[in-house]
Amino acid sequence: SMKERELTFKAFRRMVYAGRSTIYLQDEVPQILFTKHMMQDLQIASMTLSAYECWERYFVFVNCGAQHLQMLENNKSFMVNSYEQLVGLDMLWQIALSCRDDAVHKKSTELINKICNRVSAELKDQLAAIRQSVLEKIMNELLASVENGGDAQDSDKAERILNLLDQFLNASECRGMGGLRPHEALSRGKKWHLTIINKINYHGYGKAPQFKVVLHEHDSLWDLRRAVAKKGDCYPELVKVIYRGNIWHDDQNSLSLQQLNLRDGVTVSVQKKDQKSERVALMTGTPPRLVPAMIKALTEIHQRFATNDDHSLSMDDMRRYILECGAGESSANKGRIQSIFAQHGTQPRGYQDRLSLNGFFNFYKSACMDRVDHVWNDLCVFKYRYDLRREEVARAEEEALFNANPETLPRYILTTSNKYFDILFNNCLKSKSSRIRTLAWKLILRLPTNPGRKRQISELSEAVAIDWKQLLPADDLFSLVYGVLICESLTVEPESQISDAELRERANWRAAFLQQKGFEHLVQILFTFEYNNDNAGNDEHDDKKRAQQLALTAILKMIESFFVGAVSCNPSMSDLVDQLRSISLTAGDDHKEDKDATATTKKVKKARKAPKPKEYET
Repeated sequence: SMKERELTFKAFRRMVYAGRSTIYLQDEVPQILFTKHMMQDLQIASMTLSAYECWERYFVFVNCGAQHLQMLENNKSFMVNSYEQLVGLDMLWQIALSCRDDAVHKKSTELINKICNRVSAELKDQLAAIRQSVLEKIMNELLASVENGGDAQDSDKAERILNLLDQFLNASECRGMGGLRPHEALSRGKKWHLTIINKINYHGYGKAPQFKVVLHEHDSLWDLRRAVAKKGDCYPELVKVIYRGNIWHDDQNSLSLQQLNLRDGVTVSVQKKDQKSERVALMTGTPPRLVPAMIKALTEIHQRFATNDDHSLSMDDMRRYILECGAGESSANKGRIQSIFAQHGTQPRGYQDRLSLNGFFNFYKSACMDRVDHVWNDLCVFKYRYDLRREEVARAEEEALFNANPETLPRYILTTSNKYFDILFNNCLKSKSSRIRTLAWKLILRLPTNPGRKRQISELSEAVAIDWKQLLPADDLFSLVYGVLICESLTVEPESQISDAELRERANWRAAFLQQKGFEHLVQILFTFEYNNDNAGNDEHDDKKRAQQLALTAILKMIESFFVGAVSCNPSMSDLVDQLRSISLTAGDDHKEDKDATATTKKVKKARKAPKPKEYET
């Protein structure tokens, strides 16, 4: 029966666990069960949650046993050592794309994102190739589903693929967007001043210290973490951000502060995450042996203190090392050092007054099994992070990722590939399914601007006539919004400083835009635009409404910019320019004040109408 089948899956799931050294099956049985039965007998389309959870447990266990995955110290997550050799990876993809159970789709998507983004240091240089292969698979499946989208099954699959793509972007952008702004937020927006309650290094009673950070409304949560980490002397990925009782997680790092409902002047609390949850495993295998990164770290430390001609540690070297780790004199006495050398040394009997590199490894093997927290304290003293990387190397890599072109990010790959972008913009946005159109449009807006479409608008020339009806078509809302947002970014004054050359380019573009009667086309769109403000209460209507709002806002900003620019050329109109700018800046605040005043008036009227309380005689 179905109930017995589900109970069987749960029983088999409890028999193995990659985080435990003891299991209830003989050595080769888990791999046989997984490869010969689960991978061949389970029906993917109808897979239940119990069946999938059992399958995932064996997937992780078998691949950890084959050293393709490496469990972290908390035994709740892993790092990928070998992507191409993962056993069952193709089946995992099929589960994520084809299983009809929503819970299974969600869990399999999460596992794929972990595999594609939690790679070991040895695989860092292959990260771009891994993500490229993942995107190739996703986009080919998406194209096939949309082109065959005549039935509900293909539409459902396309929706699952778009959701997978969205989650893949979230996971890959947990350390920022590499300076590539989303198309819907090409400008940084207004400057915001946030108050930070700093509990990163504060563990006492009373009021925690505070400091200020200055960001912009379209900056991301990762930008906030970086700003806080710089002042709080912490790694950005270890900054826990809390606002109104809610903790923001890493998969939200690509969201803008505006999307997170922050506002100028608000107070945010920050703490330091528990590094134990992020620590990589120091030992692996049966029998346990030090992982390569640990061997490298210990080798560097040993070389730093060894002064003997044979590159071994003398008694004095070991004493200096123990004291620098922060231990007291009692831990560095001669008797304890001689005991360490005798127990872990690899030297011949006549040379037990020294400790070779292999002896140093033996000492730390024993320490990793008996007192792992002390081992991490030692590593921390010598500036090794929770992932066994040197702090200065990790920081330099982080800055390089932020400042250089982030070619390893899927957002960069998707927007620079015309093939992938056209699948989203042309195939998905023309789908019969409103749900597919909605999901695709949200993805397009969160990606950077497509270089090809940007060139069409940015490379205007006064000599070549422009067909504005084709470039900014009033009858195609998605193309209109996409193009108008590019025009707005070239028209509106930037918030941050730009070079003189870029200023000249912008001035030349605005001149060409006016010469080619682009301004006249904008005004015509404004007068003929049909804006539907009804509250229909469905996703398709709401997304269309938001797209219309984006277009109208961008068009009005451009018209204001050109109008203010024209008026400001006349010295006698300087007062009018100041008033127009003042109106533009305070419109939002006035609107809020009007709403507050209206609400207050309603409360007063309600209080007046309320019946007087009855008086009781005593």
